[in-house]
This record gives sequence, C-alpha cells and structure tokens, in this order.
Amino acid sequence: MALIQKGYPSFHDYIDFINYCFGMNGASHAFDKLLPKLYADGKTTSDDTYFALEGDRIVGTVLAYPLTFTVGNTTLQARGIGSVATHPRHRGEGFMKAMMKEALDAMARDGIDFSVLGGRRRRYYHFGFEKCDGMLYYALTPKTVSYLAPDTEGYTIQPITKEDTALLDELHTHMHRRPYYTHRPREALYDILVSWYATPYAYFKGDRLVGWAIHYGSKRQLSEFEYLDEAAVPAMLALSVRTLGDLSVAVPAYEEKKGALIDPFAETVTDVSNECFLVFNFKNTLSALLNLKAAHCPLCDGSLTVAIHGYAKTETLAITVHHNTVSVEDTDRTPEITLSLTEAELFFFRNHAPGRERINPQAASWLPLPLFIHECDNV
Repeated sequence: MALIQKGYPSFHDYIDFINYCFGMNGASHAFDKLLPKLYADGKTTSDDTYFALEGDRIVGTVLAYPLTFTVGNTTLQARGIGSVATHPRHRGEGFMKAMMKEALDAMARDGIDFSVLGGRRRRYYHFGFEKCDGMLYYALTPKTVSYLAPDTEGYTIQPITKEDTALLDELHTHMHRRPYYTHRPREALYDILVSWYATPYAYFKGDRLVGWAIHYGSKRQLSEFEYLDEAAVPAMLALSVRTLGDLSVAVPAYEEKKGALIDPFAETVTDVSNECFLVFNFKNTLSALLNLKAAHCPLCDGSLTVAIHGYAKTETLAITVHHNTVSVEDTDRTPEITLSLTEAELFFFRNHAPGRERINPQAASWLPLPLFIHECDNV
C-alpha cells in the first residue's frame, strides 16, 4: 500500500500529475488555468492536499480545501473536495478510498460543519455525500426575452478584468453583504471569479453598478446573478441574452423574490441538484439554514425530534419554530424519525425527497433548506 501524506512532494510534479490524470478522460486540462484561485501565480494548497506515494512517485491525490460560509448571522466551516485523481495504472488499489478517509476523518476531528464536492453522485455516495444543492434554472432565449421588450436605455454590460481594481473592490463589498455567501479574499477575488473558465460581467446604469453575473460559456449558464437595483433586472436579463445568446440563470431555491423577477422572461424552469454535500454537524447547519429561511419567509409553528446517524456520531435534535423563532438543540427525547447520514441530507436539503410524508405537515413545510455553493467557490 502506498504511503498517504499531506504536503507536496513537488508542486510541479503535482500539477503534471493531475493534468495527466484528468486528461486521460479525453479532456485537455491545465489546472493553473482551470483553477487559478488554487494553482496560479505561486499559490499553494500544500497543507490541504493528501497524496498517495510509492517512493517519491505520486500515484493519487485528494484536495480538502478550507471554505468559510456566512449564513445569516452564523459562520459555518467547510472543506471542498477536489483534484481527486489516481494514476490509471493504480486504479482499483484503494488509494482514493484511503485518501478520502484521511480527509474526512480529519474534518470530523476538526469540527468542520460540512464538506462539498462536484462529482458523480454514486462515486461519492458510500463516503456519505449526497446531492443536495437545490437550484432553479431559468432558461432564457433572446426571442423569449424580446416578447417583454425590456427597456435597456442607459444600461450596459461589460466583462470584468483584473485591471478593474475599483470595480473589484466594490464587488467584494457587495458580495460579502449577502445573507448567504462563501468568503472570498479580496486578493484572490478575480482568480475566484474566473475559475472553471468563467467570465464575470458587471452591469451598469450610466456609471452606477447595478449588478453582476458569472457566465460559464460551455454550459451557457449564469451561475451567479445578483442585482443591486430590482428595477434593473429586466435590462440585465435583456443585455445578457443579447450579449451571450441562449442561457440559463441559476437561482438558489430559497431566493423566491429573485426567481419571481426572472420567471416572466424564462421559457422553462428546471429544478436541479448540482453538488454533493456531506454534513458533519447537523445542529449547526440546520440552525443556520432554518434561521436564514425564517428571515426570508414566515415559518409555521411546529416541532420535530430527529435522530441522525452521522459520519462520526449520532445527533438527536429537537427542532422547534415558534413565532418564527428557530431553536435546534440536542435532546434525549425519543425521536419521531431516525435517518442515516445520506437519508438526512436528502430529507433536509433536497428540493424533492422521500420521507417527509412521515413527519407532521408543519415541520415538513420548513423543507427543503438551502444548502448550496456557487460554482466559482467550488474546488
């Protein structure tokens, strides 16, 4: 069995290795260009990368990158799993399982609230990950938008460049005022916004910033669409399709107001679960997300006692809502429902999930809760 360790044996060997392994799937990869936030300009993920080594030769890697989320008034700590690779001559020898176990066991020991990754559902299911990321995708076409003839007079759209320092400063401030966001260091902001081969755009009315979006050309998708002026949304959508053609706009399911503004311009709306999550601390995560949801819409008074057989421990929680005030506490009461780890992730965070018919309708009405990550923040 190979030695599992953290830290680069050699940065250049590491980049060559993951470029080679991912290129075996038929795609051309250059990770310093794909993920400049992690690998460009002398950046290092050495302290966050697990390696399987045979002698001094890399045969496998797993990145577990720290992410900090603000959800309402709560800070949640997460780690994103990425750059999961095994040399093709060594696949099936258990290296990935060993590295993933090291990474996930460390998260449990360190009190991490959850982990997130983009990948095949069944590949990571047996580690405890499940598709949770509830997003609504509003499909726009120039023809559909033109029927509403939105007024774009005085509005402009422009790609954001690294030289737009004042604009990036302003965007950084607005991004960290949202009720749900992943922390983005200012010095890394541009590299975060262009990761995954994205192009960020800013919208203006005259000289005034009225919003921004992040476009993924291969998906024809705006993964992050934010407005600072509600009245600007029709013009922003019209300029987007005029500039970029057919596209879909991703909206977190809990952002009902934003969805209602975009919906009249959409040809179709699709409910998609994108990313995989493994929740280590349900108490913290449920409390943060329930309070976020309560701040956006009134929740029915009710209660639920649930036992969750988690990754490293069983949590038995008493969840109550009274006059839109949320409480999530440990309890020794007999649970009304008992769930495995992946059952609980589906139950609480998937837009459509089995099991909710087994609980009282008041508690069922609170769900799903909005556990998601914007694409540019994923690793």
